[in-house]
Amino acid sequence: MSAGGLYVGYARLPHGEGCGKDVSVAPQPTVVILPLSKAPTPQGFTSASINGIAVERQSTYGIVDVWAPQLAIFLSVDGGGYTSQILHTLTYSPAAEALATGPAPTLPASWKWVSAGSLRLAAPSLWTTTTGNLVGSQCGFEVALQNPDTVVLDQDTSTGGCPGCPACSGIGTGLGGPRPPTNGVVVDLHPNAASGWPPNQRLNGTCTSRNGVTLCPYERSLSPGNDQNAEMDILFEQVTVQGTGRRYVVEIGLAGNGLVARTVLYSLRTA
Repeated sequence: MSAGGLYVGYARLPHGEGCGKDVSVAPQPTVVILPLSKAPTPQGFTSASINGIAVERQSTYGIVDVWAPQLAIFLSVDGGGYTSQILHTLTYSPAAEALATGPAPTLPASWKWVSAGSLRLAAPSLWTTTTGNLVGSQCGFEVALQNPDTVVLDQDTSTGGCPGCPACSGIGTGLGGPRPPTNGVVVDLHPNAASGWPPNQRLNGTCTSRNGVTLCPYERSLSPGNDQNAEMDILFEQVTVQGTGRRYVVEIGLAGNGLVARTVLYSLRTA
């Protein structure tokens, strides 16, 4: 497959919002993913199913448009000879698996327990445990979560961001280009973690309580000015220790199908 384009959340449809195909606008194959609220009105769509997910789809000028209400998204795929292959990758995100209702996953006996402030969490025994949120110095840094299979106890004096680097907007800055999702955990222990970081956020209202803690996932905003640090491959949770009011931000990597992230999430408890 040749290099193409993936546009998420705010992008204008490459073919001009249904006004015909314009191959000069975007490379091919091209996939646009929009929330349903920003999708064009479905007309003349046909009911179908992709990987067990009910969808409505239509094809115009070789471009396939797909409504997927169960996923709350609209897809527009200009894939040339790869359209069918692209569409058959459609499935639930790792975040959906991690946040789904139901029983807690079985904690593997080989996993270890890590203490972080007033919290404890379980992680695979081979994961490294380290401190500090950023790896490197000045602007030549990587975000610790992007180091695979690591538990990071963020004990720096700032919450998010990288002091002294105006170009850095915090975790997920995207320096060095896109990276594949990784497994890992960061616990931000800064006193202001839950009030000042991450930016462009709101609690999505689906808080749960278990094991002596209350967990509220952050819903990140995505905009043309924030496409590099939206961290769609990271699950952000505000964790409040019941009875103390102490809050932390826990960042969990969303690699694979999300089962590892779900197991880590369900292991969170008071120390």
